[in-house]
Amino acid sequence: MEKAEVLSTMLAAVLVPLVIGVIGHLINQSIKSNELSLNYIRLAVGILKEEPKPSTKNLRIWAIDVVNNYSDVKLSTDARRELQESPLPLIESTDSNPLTERVEYLNQQAAMGRNIPEDLPFGISQHTLLDSLGKPVSSIETQNLSGKIREHRLVILHYTGTPSREGTVKWISNTRAKASMHIFIDRDGEVVQFVPFDYVAWHAGVSTWQDLTGLNNYSVGISFANAGRLEQKDGGWVSWTGDEYPNSEVYVQKEASGKVTGWHTYTDAQIVKAAQVIETIVQAYPIEAILAHSEVSPNRKIDPGTRFPIQRIQIWYNQPDDQIT
Repeated sequence: MEKAEVLSTMLAAVLVPLVIGVIGHLINQSIKSNELSLNYIRLAVGILKEEPKPSTKNLRIWAIDVVNNYSDVKLSTDARRELQESPLPLIESTDSNPLTERVEYLNQQAAMGRNIPEDLPFGISQHTLLDSLGKPVSSIETQNLSGKIREHRLVILHYTGTPSREGTVKWISNTRAKASMHIFIDRDGEVVQFVPFDYVAWHAGVSTWQDLTGLNNYSVGISFANAGRLEQKDGGWVSWTGDEYPNSEVYVQKEASGKVTGWHTYTDAQIVKAAQVIETIVQAYPIEAILAHSEVSPNRKIDPGTRFPIQRIQIWYNQPDDQIT
């Protein structure tokens, strides 16, 4: 009896860890298999979101097969045909920002050499701004947005009132701010996207243009790191936040009343990037006008101020063959 107990104990000591190890291995293999399946599904869905092209016909057929193979409900013949002929709809959520998900997908596409703009510094895919390599520009997601834009008819230009990128990001990321923009252009020319172009950003506020009101629903908002109007103090120049600015960054303007006002100047990098981004947006959407915030909210707003060359950009827009200089 004692020998049997000893033998049983020895077998248990050997077999239990072995069984646990085998079960653990099978579970790990199952997890890896599920992860691989999920990656295939994500890739297939990403492919099917793109506009169908003759060059991607076989790729779309593969993607449809993947979706069909991993789905409990098989696709009908009509559904397969529709997926071959038209893209899957984009995310329709109105209470969350899809920018991060789109950026992740577009980075995957860029790694495969797709979505590269043709001879342009920027491009647009899935309402996300891409650089010359086809990668999404820097992005910071904000929840200060609404549902889908009704029509892309305007580009409205702003300044942030502070040159600090950190301050802008902190403010736009705060839900209490109730403010956002689609694109932010920093002093060094870096371009950052906060909201996809097909969603409503909160940048225009109470605003009108021709027969339109509430222009957030009809416009793309671009904002620049710029302190705006400055006041003289102790021989220097300060903004409304109390920050001081060197004379080299200030344009001095004498108003009709005799009052001397300073304006924070824009950098050359900002102007160049503004022209490039606006050109990209105009090519992607049926834009009718490029406007200053002060034009759509007179008596309430003064941005982007007198130092932004908006008239040159408006002239270029009306004569698109000319260069902005």
